[in-house]
Amino acid sequence: MRRSRLALDPRTKLFLIAVTSVVVFVAPYTAYTMALMGLYCLLFALGGRLSSALRLMACYLAIAALRAFVVPVVPAQVGVMLSVIGYVGIVFPCAMAAAFLVDTTSVGELAAALRALRSPETLTVALVATLRFFPAIGREAAHVRDAMRLRSVRGWGRKLECLYVPLLLSIASTATDLGSSVAVRGIENPGPRSSWHEIGMGSADALAMAAFSVVLVLAVASRVAVA
Repeated sequence: MRRSRLALDPRTKLFLIAVTSVVVFVAPYTAYTMALMGLYCLLFALGGRLSSALRLMACYLAIAALRAFVVPVVPAQVGVMLSVIGYVGIVFPCAMAAAFLVDTTSVGELAAALRALRSPETLTVALVATLRFFPAIGREAAHVRDAMRLRSVRGWGRKLECLYVPLLLSIASTATDLGSSVAVRGIENPGPRSSWHEIGMGSADALAMAAFSVVLVLAVASRVAVA
């Protein structure tokens, strides 16, 4: 996680994720999902993540092109398999929302925001542990790949064996370490908890929530009109 230039409150980001999820499944036209993606590109750009926004948009355009130009001309069996990619394109704004949250929010800030929302401690700990787990596994996988390059491991079978066996052992070890860390930090303590991270909402949060709320209202109104 890198520090973002756009300091949105984590609770605002959770609100944007909720709004995005509703719009994706309610909006009758793709114009609303495209509006959401445009807003997220703006947030990425203002937060100094323009390259991330461009990569995500390139991925979405590739999915859209595949759905528009490849699926109609391939055999039916292949088209059925590729049609799954179309559903990925439909929920792609949700992926952008999650990427924005993960890329601009530290684990501590997210935990502080969830506790401020009076979230159950079990849910808070589960989300925090998950956000710490996957980056740790990614680093372990990178270390294993570096070790395979040093030892000149060749062949797909040998590479799979040398990658997944250490990775599975690392997953078990990482899960145990995270469980011990949670216990040491007093997960069973029923008292109030403090945080090093100061969170608070400002004008940028209000503008972001207002913009996404407008898209939500228009999408719901369009759905009602179509129905």
